[in-house]
Amino acid sequence: MHKCLRQLKLFVPFCFLLIWAGVLWGEEARITAENMSYDSKTGAFVAEKNVRIERVELFITAP
Repeated sequence: MHKCLRQLKLFVPFCFLLIWAGVLWGEEARITAENMSYDSKTGAFVAEKNVRIERVELFITAP
């Protein structure tokens, strides 16, 4: 696996952690994507294609 992809796999969960932590302190986050799914058994949330995450002044986008 390329180093860039490995870093991206670490960066994305880190971003979700930051957003989740913000939610704990009352900061609202908005996530949009072409495809989103949630697995209630595992608690996994997956967003695919044109993902955009917005929270306060933080904007994250990914293809």
